[in-house]
Amino acid sequence: MIIKFANTWANWLVENGASRDDYEIYAYGAECMLNELFSDILLILTALLFHKTFEMILDQCFLW
Repeated sequence: MIIKFANTWANWLVENGASRDDYEIYAYGAECMLNELFSDILLILTALLFHKTFEMILDQCFLW
């Protein structure tokens, strides 16, 4: 599902003026971004479920 959405996003970029030569780069970048986004959403939902939102935010801040 993520790969399909990333390819759709890359197609949209190419259709709206982005370089066709960089299609694979756009698709890979979109795939990486979506993977990170879904994992962050999962972390937030888990933190909310266990009432540990503040601790999760602090933990994520110190991982950078």
